[in-house]
Amino acid sequence: MERIDRGELTSYDACDDRLDGRDKRKLRYSVWLVRDGADITVVHHATPIIRYRPDGTIVLDCRGYRSTSTKANLNRYTGLHVWQKDFTWYVSDGIGDEEAFVDGLVFAGQASRAECAA
Repeated sequence: MERIDRGELTSYDACDDRLDGRDKRKLRYSVWLVRDGADITVVHHATPIIRYRPDGTIVLDCRGYRSTSTKANLNRYTGLHVWQKDFTWYVSDGIGDEEAFVDGLVFAGQASRAECAA
């Protein structure tokens, strides 16, 4: 299996390209890229932790599973920075905005090629 570098799958279009017409693709142990209707999700141990939408938004939702591997995958596949201090998770977009991590957090991104063409 080829290696996925950090930052490679940080947008809907990058994920769509990686799926290459498939509905599901293994990224690493217990981590899958899955087409879910119009969205594309990163699924970690059967939990969709990242949802890429065609409008460019990215939704983070670990459904309460605050593990080290979940945090590593959020960092690896979003281009965002998720860290922990005193048992509280935080997230930053890298341009100075940071906030406490909550499930269902939505970040704006660049609209997909399909959305721009519409």
